[in-house]
Amino acid sequence: VRGAPLSVLNLRVAALVAGLAALGMLAALALSLGLSAYVLALAGGHAAAIGVIALRRGEPERFWILPAIATGTLTGLLALGLGLLPGLWAIYAGETVLFSALLVTVLLAALPALAQVSLDPAARSEVRPQIIPMAPPPAVHEPQGSAAPALAAEARLARALDAAREGLWEWTIDEDALVVSPIVEEQLGEPPGTLTGSAALWAERLHPDDIELFRAALAAHLEDPASTLSVEFRMRHADGSHRWMLLRGQAETDAGGRVIACLGIVSDINARRSLDDHQDTDTLHDPLTGLATRALFLDHVERALADRPQGLGVFVIDVDRFGLVLDGLGLAAAEQVLRTLARRFESLADPRDTLARIGGDAFAWLTRRALSRSEALALARDIASLAEQPVTAGGREVFPSVSVGITLADRRPHAAGDLLHEAQTALFDAKRAGRGSARLYAASMRRAQSDRLAMETDLRRALERRQIELVYQPIMRLSDGKVAGFEGLLRWRHPARGLLSPKDFLSIAEETGFIVGLGTYALEAASRELAAWQADFPQDRPLFVSVNVSSRQFLADDFIEAVAKILRSQRLKPETLKLEVTESLIMEDPERSAALLKKADREGAGLALDDFGTGFSSLSYLQRFPFDTIKIDRSFIALMGTDADAAVIVKSIISLAKALKLAVVAEGAESEADADRLRALGCDFAQGYVFSPPLSSAEARGFIARFWKETTPDESAGAGAGEARPEGEGEGESRTEGTGDDAGRGEGGAGPLSSSAGR
Repeated sequence: VRGAPLSVLNLRVAALVAGLAALGMLAALALSLGLSAYVLALAGGHAAAIGVIALRRGEPERFWILPAIATGTLTGLLALGLGLLPGLWAIYAGETVLFSALLVTVLLAALPALAQVSLDPAARSEVRPQIIPMAPPPAVHEPQGSAAPALAAEARLARALDAAREGLWEWTIDEDALVVSPIVEEQLGEPPGTLTGSAALWAERLHPDDIELFRAALAAHLEDPASTLSVEFRMRHADGSHRWMLLRGQAETDAGGRVIACLGIVSDINARRSLDDHQDTDTLHDPLTGLATRALFLDHVERALADRPQGLGVFVIDVDRFGLVLDGLGLAAAEQVLRTLARRFESLADPRDTLARIGGDAFAWLTRRALSRSEALALARDIASLAEQPVTAGGREVFPSVSVGITLADRRPHAAGDLLHEAQTALFDAKRAGRGSARLYAASMRRAQSDRLAMETDLRRALERRQIELVYQPIMRLSDGKVAGFEGLLRWRHPARGLLSPKDFLSIAEETGFIVGLGTYALEAASRELAAWQADFPQDRPLFVSVNVSSRQFLADDFIEAVAKILRSQRLKPETLKLEVTESLIMEDPERSAALLKKADREGAGLALDDFGTGFSSLSYLQRFPFDTIKIDRSFIALMGTDADAAVIVKSIISLAKALKLAVVAEGAESEADADRLRALGCDFAQGYVFSPPLSSAEARGFIARFWKETTPDESAGAGAGEARPEGEGEGESRTEGTGDDAGRGEGGAGPLSSSAGR
């Protein structure tokens, strides 16, 4: 039958044929030695061929097939050679070989019986083969007739395990005899037979850290034989490295329930564990910066508190306006900024410190140095100073800044999470103070943060509840004392807190991104009012309103298109809806800012550079960007009467603007003396409480009407310092960056609150 296994009987028949052939050669001896030699060669070849077939089919008796092949082949070759020899000597030599072959074939035929190899499974169980079966339960006996198929199936299973790279093992406990299949030794780079012997050979290759784990798992299994043994561990490879292995097995018991052996499968899981280890690394270390993750950082804080509960410092560092870098330059550039900052922070850290990236643009720093409050603030200043150095990202220079929150462990009991939360609370307070600020935690900050969270929740609903309003502060033409335009300022009429100025909510809007929605509202409201005023109060030099634009709003992809749509829909006069941007906004991405400003100019928007003189003021900005107006910061105006240098600066700015044919607006004129000095210096426009506080839209309309007479446009009637103010407005209200009425610039001076002068 094709494919049927050869039995021992087949092999005995092969040997018998060889013997009969040899006997036939005796009868033919008188005729010719050569003929007998060829018969002998045929018989030996037949025996060898049968043996080869049996070996290729994987017969279990293969351990004696190899001698049969060798002997049959050798006999055939010798007989062929002797058949060619002439003379009587060849006859005697042939007889010797003939009887030797006869003796060998008889012994080979009897060898299976001598070795006690039979077809009885019970007899086979007395001698275990070297290949360990998957599950050879000794108590199960198959009928005599089914033995051959069972053996063949067992062999196929063994080959399948080899193909799957699964190794087999068996440990006989009483004899301490361990047998493994060659695949296990191959996986460890060892030659076959290296691990066969005592279980000590296995144990000595275990990784030192896994010895107890392995012993405990094995002991637990031996105590409960019904359970399944499964344990992962590392074993030493021949090259000195360690590989992860998975050992699974089942105990065998005798009739009394005593464990006598264990056997099962060994798998090489090194690739899978390497992947797991890599994922663990990602869990504990940030893949972008290589710093610790939040989980690892908290673990280090806990350990540091256990070692020394006092003298620890936790710093939380947040990159200011990181969203603008991400939106303006893309993900790759933003990631480069983070990597650069991480390396800079590492250069300041002590070897015992822990640095971590705990958020998108947030870092945490654990220092074990005992710092005083002044030393902690000094370290924060060093961090901020180092961070401010320019970073080349996306082919451009970026000037990042960071805010820092600090907490120091004291005698109070602390948990790691509490310290981190305190540092984050201090960070929120630092960001309210402006970019590049640092704050130490104080208990009062927690209450302020709670209020801040409530404000954030309310602010998200303020627009849809129509609680946000736009008020207008007049900008006066100093040459004739008439109103030239307005600056739009946001107000929040909170149902419980009353009328709130930008200093109360713009920083929250910046951090949450809600500043974009507020900015859109300011542009739309201002354009509607301006369109109505231009229609009702026509002038040779039309009224204007300028609105301060936040960085996030300005750098958005669709911002200029939105402005163009507003200009077309309201049919505003060219350059009368002015967009105010700050120097700090331009510095964040000068290339993109230049492109956007030029596009806005082509669409007919006016452009004003706000707070000129307070930041990175440069003549190149005025030459490079299409501004039509510059605004002198209020801090210079306030000092003109007492500081000669401030007066010189104001005069220089005005002269520079006139040379470049730019209009100049002075912010913060609070007295008639301020207005007179500005007029004497040739300043075009001024705004401040000397002329009027911010007005509602209805009040602004009335204010325009007082100064406008269609038939006598040259008549002027300036508003004095003593002019009445609406209820709730007072001299104490400030317009300082990010906290006053001048635009809700929030952090860094960008916000949708301001509308400045134009020509």
